[in-house]
Amino acid sequence: KRYKERYSKKKTPKNGKIKTDDIKKTPLTASFFVFIFAVALTACDDVIIMLEIRGVYLKNLLAAQEFFKDDRFQKLVGVNIEEVGDGYSVCGVNLDENHFNADGIVQGGVIYTLADSAFAVAANSGEFFTVTLSSSVQYLQKTTGRYIRAKAVRVGESKKVCFYRVDVTDEEGRLVAVADMTGYTRAR
Repeated sequence: KRYKERYSKKKTPKNGKIKTDDIKKTPLTASFFVFIFAVALTACDDVIIMLEIRGVYLKNLLAAQEFFKDDRFQKLVGVNIEEVGDGYSVCGVNLDENHFNADGIVQGGVIYTLADSAFAVAANSGEFFTVTLSSSVQYLQKTTGRYIRAKAVRVGESKKVCFYRVDVTDEEGRLVAVADMTGYTRAR
């Protein structure tokens, strides 16, 4: 309403163009146009960045799936690669009766395998080949659901060693286990 009251009184120049001098005379007008321009520019940048990210994401995902397609143990356990980025990955397992122990909870080896797989995908998503040097897993609570997910994130690296944290969650988003993974890195 205030905008209408303030600007409806002004007449548009005969040629329909607004001079930059006119904008400078009215600070609100200038900030309004700068705001609109900034929003439009940001929206365009976000779209371009989003397209670049999606393109790289898809390329990395397909490359990771191709690289790990012959990993027979991942296939046996049922590990699915869902997301891949630079030093980042998400993997999941759809659980069936073969993944549960005698007490009816997900077997710890399945959780460890998922965490190790997420680490392997994240650590091998770049130009280097990485193998596990050491790992530590803390099992925080039992899970009896039908799906678990592991998210691996790089927390540090040096010339030959990388460090990752892997969070394993169940289908309700509860943290089931945390793994600290250290890898040895070499050029491919």
